Amino acid sequence: MQRLPIGQQDFRAIRREGKLYIDKTEIIAELVEVAKFIFLSRPRRFGKSLTLTTVKYLFEGERELFEGLWIANNWDWERRYPVLHFQFNSMGYQVEQLSESILSTLNRTADSFLVTLSGQTLAEQFESLIHGVHRKHGPVVLLIDEYDKPIIDFLGTDKLDKARENQHVLKSFYSVVKNSDAYLRFFMITGVSKFSKVGVFSDLNNLYDISLSREFAALAGITEVEVLHHFGDRIAELSGETTTQNFLQLIRDYYNGYAFAPNAVRVYNPFGLLSFMQEGVFNNYWFATGTPTFLINLLRDRYIYDVAPQQLSSVGFNSYDLERLETVPLLYQTGYLTIREYDDLRRVFTLDYPNLEVKESMLGHLLGAYTHQDATRSTPTVLQLEQALRQERLDKVRRIIDELFATIPYQLFVGAKENLYHAVIHVAFTYLGQYVQSEVSSLRGRLDAAVVVDRTGYLFEFKLDGDAKAALQQMRERGYRSGLPPEVERVVGIGVNFSSEEKRVTGWEVGEVDEEIGGY
Repeated sequence: MQRLPIGQQDFRAIRREGKLYIDKTEIIAELVEVAKFIFLSRPRRFGKSLTLTTVKYLFEGERELFEGLWIANNWDWERRYPVLHFQFNSMGYQVEQLSESILSTLNRTADSFLVTLSGQTLAEQFESLIHGVHRKHGPVVLLIDEYDKPIIDFLGTDKLDKARENQHVLKSFYSVVKNSDAYLRFFMITGVSKFSKVGVFSDLNNLYDISLSREFAALAGITEVEVLHHFGDRIAELSGETTTQNFLQLIRDYYNGYAFAPNAVRVYNPFGLLSFMQEGVFNNYWFATGTPTFLINLLRDRYIYDVAPQQLSSVGFNSYDLERLETVPLLYQTGYLTIREYDDLRRVFTLDYPNLEVKESMLGHLLGAYTHQDATRSTPTVLQLEQALRQERLDKVRRIIDELFATIPYQLFVGAKENLYHAVIHVAFTYLGQYVQSEVSSLRGRLDAAVVVDRTGYLFEFKLDGDAKAALQQMRERGYRSGLPPEVERVVGIGVNFSSEEKRVTGWEVGEVDEEIGGY
């Protein structure tokens, strides 16, 4: 297997080091001609930076880097352009002011092109750089990577003022681009989200957003065809006693599933897939590279625990207001939800988890957030729950449910007992579904869980400050057994009452559920 560029983002370094580059140059050649002003939104570690560096070296005419790729014989290498490439993920705005970081970058760039900056404001100096480079070298290619990082990095509630401050700086900085149209050959800007009040999107009304374009859905990410072409032998090697097709399906389940346009080709997350091919072990590689603390806390604070599936209108994809963040668009843009279906008539998207890596990680972090535990403890807890059910240790199941609530500060639980109680139960049993068949449904303020383990169905009816016996009887009367799979041979009902005052299970009734009683 060719050496893999895990975490590398520079096209020239990858090519010179002889590492694997999955050829995207045909689609890039189409990209640079389809429009002059381009915006691309993708989640982190999806290849945005690699795409921009590929564009950079293409316009700079470094033909030797492209030997063996599609574009080598399909590009005018005689024509070269000066490239201004700004990478906000490498600027020092975490230590110094954003305006100072940008100015330092402008000065270094000006020196490299032998241009002198002029003007008093940041915008004036940026404009003088573009004009000066154009005068000396001709039409400019302007590339801006991770434009929104100085905003996203400060989205925690205690740092929102810093996010607003950086937003104001960026608005002024980006306002220059539209007026520089005559000096530009090509402009492309990438980011995770599209904040509506940042100047690049209010001033640049000629910006072509390809984020939901089917034509460019495979620009960032790895398709199944590319996986089979580059990793067919590796997959066969790793599959062991499992058939290659079954093993490939496991890889799909874990790392594939992203769709960035209606009816578009689905792609693998590059970081997760390459890490798996290197290590040969299923793991949550992508999620582990950047725990979304802010996003998890936002979901917890809003008591959003039934994360997927969700529906979103086409207009909703552009709802990015710093003062009023919408969780569903944010979950999509950051890669935790993806497009599953699209209703063309109603123009409504159905969003869902892209794969098992994201679903498992999200549920684990949510359970940790709601129970005020480290997220690493969530998986062992749920595995203990699965084992207890498999062994029919219902006393242990009761103890685990108690333990889920034990770490929640009492004042927090009392303040939001209904929401918090439902959230913990819902997330725990949904997470359990990663290991056994488990379903949780919400109805009229109560939560029911159905778990199938080794042909035994366990039906849970949860009550808060109610009666466990009444909960068990309710199960029998309503015939919940009819909703279980046909292979289930035995059904056990468990009525659970949780005391909000004592913050523990105070009622626990177990009994066989007669399928002949009641019905839907």
